[in-house]
This record gives sequence, structure tokens and C-alpha cells, in this order.
Amino acid sequence: GIDISWSGIGGAPVYNVFRDAAEVTFADYRSSIGHTVQLQCGDLYVTYMHLEYINEGISEGVSIPEGAIIGAVGNSGSMSTGTHLHFSVGHSDALYVENSTSGSNVATYDSVQMESFLDPLSYIN
Repeated sequence: GIDISWSGIGGAPVYNVFRDAAEVTFADYRSSIGHTVQLQCGDLYVTYMHLEYINEGISEGVSIPEGAIIGAVGNSGSMSTGTHLHFSVGHSDALYVENSTSGSNVATYDSVQMESFLDPLSYIN
């Protein structure tokens, strides 16, 4: 994924970037990645992390239209180093997994999950 940030971005709306309706496959708070939403459209998944908040009505299983606001850019979660949007695109619903065995907030992907991610720059106009 990539981190998107610039001066004054905090609180900016975050939209469903798909050119069609998308299903919410994850919408929750995790201590490491903060307020996070994942959308699926066809075989693609888009994940938005570190949101300031998740809009009311955005919950797992809900279909949201193209361009719907899902939340706002924020600085939530212990892995966030400042106000930004972490944006990932992939062919898998893999999310960061909190490392509960070590008691740390380190988040990891396994190698199979890593191979499923795409370069998000090719999806940004």
C-alpha cells in the first residue's frame, strides 16, 4: 500500500474509489491500524487505514455506491506516524494481523498475503 498525506489533509473525506458499488468486507477499529475499512468489488479489494472515523452506515456486508464517503483521513492506531491515509489495493482480503503472541502492536503479512497486493499507483488517476 501507499501512504497519502499533505498539509491540511486531516478530516478530508475518503471515498469508495471503485467505479461501481462495493461491498464492505471490514469496518472496525484495531489498536495498530486504527479505524479501517475494506471494500470489495469483483476480485479487487481496497483497504483504507488510520481513518479519523468511519461514517455511520458503513458496516460489514453493506453495499455502498460509487463515490460514497466512507470516513475521513485521520491518525488513528498505534502504527500511524501522523495524519495520512494508508491505501492498499489487492486481490485478497488480507489485513494486517496484530501480533498478539509478542504483546506488541507490530503488524505483519505472511508471504502469501504479500503476493496478493497490487501497486496502488496504477489505480489512481
